[in-house]
Amino acid sequence: MFTRWTFYDICNAQETNLFGGWFDTLTPMERARVHAMLDLLKHKEVLGPPQARKWKGGGECEGLRYLRVSAPDRMEIRVFYECLPNWKMVLLCGAQKKSNRLVPEGACQTAKELKKLLSTPGHSKIIEHER
Repeated sequence: MFTRWTFYDICNAQETNLFGGWFDTLTPMERARVHAMLDLLKHKEVLGPPQARKWKGGGECEGLRYLRVSAPDRMEIRVFYECLPNWKMVLLCGAQKKSNRLVPEGACQTAKELKKLLSTPGHSKIIEHER
């Protein structure tokens, strides 16, 4: 099957993998669920609900794009991303949704900062997401 999307992690100018730092804190089962979501999306031409959404309703997350990943124990994971030309999805950071709030606190602000870093030439780098 034809793969449309390629997934990338965002790194800072010093090549520290910023998404990978968060991803490594997940349990093996949670990481597997995120990868299952990426496998599902890589063939889609259009990203949309229920897997991919744009945050609406105000607050600090307003306007951010995120993947909605179900995880064990009825907990959900949010992976914030940005799309680039040529079917590239840059994974910015993530959070766990617990009791209608995101953990870690400030995940949306981090995603916005990384999105800005991504758009500033010379301040970031992307590397292909590893499994």
